[in-house]
Amino acid sequence: MFFVAKNVASEHSPSGTFVLLRDHIFEYVAGPLAAFDNVVHGEGADYNHTFSSFYRLSNQLLGTAYPLPPVIDEYSFVPFPTNVYTGLKFFYLDFGMWGLFGVMFAIGLIQTYIYYRAVDRDPLYIVLYAVLIYPLIIIFFDDYYGQIIGYAKIYILLLLYFRLLRLFESRGAAQGLQKRICKNGYSEGNPGPGK
Repeated sequence: MFFVAKNVASEHSPSGTFVLLRDHIFEYVAGPLAAFDNVVHGEGADYNHTFSSFYRLSNQLLGTAYPLPPVIDEYSFVPFPTNVYTGLKFFYLDFGMWGLFGVMFAIGLIQTYIYYRAVDRDPLYIVLYAVLIYPLIIIFFDDYYGQIIGYAKIYILLLLYFRLLRLFESRGAAQGLQKRICKNGYSEGNPGPGK
Protein backbone atom coordinates (compact mmCIF):
# COMPACT_ATOMS: atom_id res chain seq x y z
CA MET A 1 0.00 0.00 0.00
CA PHE A 2 1.30 3.41 -0.98
CA PHE A 3 0.50 5.26 2.22
CA VAL A 4 2.30 2.67 4.34
CA ALA A 5 5.41 2.44 2.18
CA LYS A 6 5.93 6.06 1.17
CA ASN A 7 9.15 7.65 2.41
CA VAL A 8 10.20 4.51 4.30
CA ALA A 9 13.45 4.32 2.34
CA SER A 10 14.38 7.86 3.35
CA GLU A 11 15.44 6.83 6.84
CA HIS A 12 18.79 5.04 7.10
CA SER A 13 18.45 3.12 10.37
CA PRO A 14 16.05 0.20 10.88
CA SER A 15 14.60 1.80 14.02
CA GLY A 16 14.02 5.04 12.12
CA THR A 17 12.21 3.09 9.40
CA PHE A 18 10.00 1.41 11.99
CA VAL A 19 9.16 4.75 13.64
CA LEU A 20 8.35 6.32 10.28
CA LEU A 21 6.19 3.35 9.27
CA ARG A 22 4.39 3.40 12.62
CA ASP A 23 3.71 7.14 12.30
CA HIS A 24 2.30 6.80 8.77
CA ILE A 25 0.02 3.96 9.81
CA PHE A 26 -1.17 5.99 12.81
CA GLU A 27 -1.80 9.08 10.68
CA TYR A 28 -3.88 7.21 8.12
CA VAL A 29 -5.84 5.12 10.61
CA ALA A 30 -6.49 7.69 13.36
CA GLY A 31 -6.35 10.85 11.25
CA PRO A 32 -9.57 10.50 9.21
CA LEU A 33 -11.88 10.09 12.19
CA ALA A 34 -10.22 12.92 14.12
CA ALA A 35 -10.47 15.18 11.05
CA PHE A 36 -14.15 14.27 10.64
CA ASP A 37 -14.65 15.27 14.28
CA ASN A 38 -13.27 18.71 13.37
CA VAL A 39 -15.81 18.90 10.52
CA VAL A 40 -18.66 18.07 12.90
CA HIS A 41 -17.46 20.87 15.17
CA GLY A 42 -17.46 23.53 12.49
CA GLU A 43 -14.65 23.08 9.96
CA GLY A 44 -15.41 22.32 6.34
CA ALA A 45 -16.14 23.95 3.01
CA ASP A 46 -19.63 24.73 1.79
CA TYR A 47 -20.10 22.87 -1.48
CA ASN A 48 -22.13 19.95 -2.71
CA HIS A 49 -19.78 17.01 -3.12
CA THR A 50 -22.36 14.23 -3.39
CA PHE A 51 -23.71 15.39 -6.74
CA SER A 52 -20.47 16.89 -8.06
CA SER A 53 -20.37 14.25 -10.83
CA PHE A 54 -23.62 15.67 -12.19
CA TYR A 55 -22.36 19.23 -11.81
CA ARG A 56 -19.13 18.39 -13.63
CA LEU A 57 -21.12 16.78 -16.46
CA SER A 58 -23.46 19.76 -16.63
CA ASN A 59 -20.52 22.17 -16.77
CA GLN A 60 -18.97 20.23 -19.63
CA LEU A 61 -22.11 19.55 -21.70
CA LEU A 62 -24.30 22.55 -20.98
CA GLY A 63 -21.71 25.20 -20.19
CA THR A 64 -23.07 25.87 -16.70
CA ALA A 65 -20.77 27.19 -13.99
CA TYR A 66 -21.54 25.10 -10.92
CA PRO A 67 -18.73 25.32 -8.34
CA LEU A 68 -16.90 22.01 -8.03
CA PRO A 69 -15.13 20.68 -4.95
CA PRO A 70 -11.33 20.76 -5.04
CA VAL A 71 -9.54 17.63 -6.20
CA ILE A 72 -7.40 17.61 -3.05
CA ASP A 73 -9.29 18.38 0.13
CA GLU A 74 -8.21 21.10 2.56
CA TYR A 75 -6.00 20.18 5.51
CA SER A 76 -7.15 19.83 9.07
CA PHE A 77 -4.77 19.69 12.03
CA VAL A 78 -5.49 16.82 14.44
CA PRO A 79 -2.64 17.68 15.76
CA PHE A 80 -0.79 16.59 12.61
CA PRO A 81 -1.96 17.81 9.18
CA THR A 82 -4.32 15.48 7.30
CA ASN A 83 -6.65 15.85 4.36
CA VAL A 84 -8.58 12.60 4.72
CA TYR A 85 -11.89 12.75 6.59
CA THR A 86 -13.53 9.33 6.12
CA GLY A 87 -16.35 8.89 3.63
CA LEU A 88 -18.72 10.51 6.11
CA LYS A 89 -17.54 14.12 5.66
CA PHE A 90 -19.19 14.88 2.35
CA PHE A 91 -22.53 13.30 3.19
CA TYR A 92 -22.52 15.12 6.54
CA LEU A 93 -21.79 18.51 4.94
CA ASP A 94 -24.35 17.96 2.16
CA PHE A 95 -27.23 16.46 4.16
CA GLY A 96 -26.56 16.96 7.89
CA MET A 97 -26.44 14.27 10.57
CA TRP A 98 -29.80 12.65 9.77
CA GLY A 99 -29.06 12.73 6.06
CA LEU A 100 -25.74 11.03 6.78
CA PHE A 101 -27.59 8.22 8.56
CA GLY A 102 -30.02 7.96 5.65
CA VAL A 103 -27.27 7.80 3.04
CA MET A 104 -25.31 5.18 4.99
CA PHE A 105 -28.51 3.15 5.43
CA ALA A 106 -29.20 3.35 1.66
CA ILE A 107 -25.62 2.33 0.85
CA GLY A 108 -25.98 -0.60 3.24
CA LEU A 109 -29.24 -1.69 1.60
CA ILE A 110 -27.78 -1.47 -1.90
CA GLN A 111 -24.56 -3.28 -0.97
CA THR A 112 -26.53 -6.01 0.82
CA TYR A 113 -28.89 -6.47 -2.14
CA ILE A 114 -25.93 -6.72 -4.54
CA TYR A 115 -24.20 -9.18 -2.20
CA TYR A 116 -27.19 -11.51 -2.00
CA ARG A 117 -27.68 -11.39 -5.77
CA ALA A 118 -23.98 -12.25 -6.15
CA VAL A 119 -24.36 -15.16 -3.73
CA ASP A 120 -27.21 -16.40 -5.96
CA ARG A 121 -24.55 -16.58 -8.72
CA ASP A 122 -25.99 -13.90 -10.98
CA PRO A 123 -22.89 -12.99 -13.07
CA LEU A 124 -23.95 -9.34 -13.38
CA TYR A 125 -24.06 -8.92 -9.61
CA ILE A 126 -20.88 -10.91 -9.01
CA VAL A 127 -18.93 -8.42 -11.14
CA LEU A 128 -20.86 -5.44 -9.73
CA TYR A 129 -20.10 -6.62 -6.19
CA ALA A 130 -16.41 -6.89 -7.09
CA VAL A 131 -16.51 -3.31 -8.40
CA LEU A 132 -18.35 -1.91 -5.35
CA ILE A 133 -16.39 -3.72 -2.64
CA TYR A 134 -13.55 -1.18 -2.92
CA PRO A 135 -15.64 1.88 -1.97
CA LEU A 136 -17.15 -0.12 0.88
CA ILE A 137 -13.76 -1.10 2.30
CA ILE A 138 -12.20 2.35 1.84
CA ILE A 139 -15.12 4.34 3.33
CA PHE A 140 -13.18 4.75 6.60
CA PHE A 141 -10.65 6.71 4.57
CA ASP A 142 -12.48 8.60 1.80
CA ASP A 143 -15.72 8.68 -0.21
CA TYR A 144 -15.66 6.77 -3.47
CA TYR A 145 -19.44 6.44 -3.67
CA GLY A 146 -19.56 10.06 -4.83
CA GLN A 147 -18.51 8.96 -8.30
CA ILE A 148 -22.12 8.15 -9.13
CA ILE A 149 -21.88 8.62 -12.89
CA GLY A 150 -18.86 6.33 -13.14
CA TYR A 151 -20.65 3.54 -11.27
CA ALA A 152 -23.78 4.10 -13.37
CA LYS A 153 -21.71 3.66 -16.53
CA ILE A 154 -20.18 0.45 -15.18
CA TYR A 155 -23.61 -0.88 -14.24
CA ILE A 156 -25.10 -0.07 -17.66
CA LEU A 157 -22.20 -1.71 -19.50
CA LEU A 158 -22.39 -4.80 -17.30
CA LEU A 159 -26.16 -4.93 -17.70
CA LEU A 160 -25.86 -4.75 -21.49
CA TYR A 161 -23.12 -7.36 -21.61
CA PHE A 162 -24.78 -9.94 -19.35
CA ARG A 163 -28.32 -9.41 -20.62
CA LEU A 164 -27.24 -9.57 -24.28
CA LEU A 165 -25.24 -12.69 -23.47
CA ARG A 166 -28.35 -14.23 -21.93
CA LEU A 167 -30.41 -13.17 -24.96
CA PHE A 168 -27.96 -14.81 -27.38
CA GLU A 169 -27.88 -17.97 -25.29
CA SER A 170 -31.68 -18.16 -25.21
CA ARG A 171 -31.97 -17.56 -28.97
CA GLY A 172 -30.02 -20.68 -29.72
CA ALA A 173 -26.54 -19.38 -30.40
CA ALA A 174 -25.19 -22.00 -28.04
CA GLN A 175 -27.32 -24.74 -29.61
CA GLY A 176 -26.19 -23.69 -33.10
CA LEU A 177 -22.58 -24.06 -32.02
CA GLN A 178 -23.34 -27.47 -30.51
CA LYS A 179 -24.99 -28.59 -33.79
CA ARG A 180 -21.95 -27.47 -35.80
CA ILE A 181 -19.65 -29.41 -33.49
CA CYS A 182 -21.80 -32.54 -33.74
CA LYS A 183 -22.02 -32.17 -37.55
CA ASN A 184 -18.21 -32.36 -37.72
CA GLY A 185 -18.32 -35.67 -35.87
CA TYR A 186 -17.42 -34.48 -32.38
CA SER A 187 -19.86 -35.03 -29.57
CA GLU A 188 -19.81 -35.66 -25.86
CA GLY A 189 -19.17 -39.38 -26.49
CA ASN A 190 -16.60 -38.62 -29.20
CA PRO A 191 -14.60 -35.49 -28.20
CA GLY A 192 -12.51 -35.48 -31.39
CA PRO A 193 -9.11 -36.60 -32.56
CA GLY A 194 -6.33 -36.93 -30.04
CA LYS A 195 -8.57 -36.73 -26.96
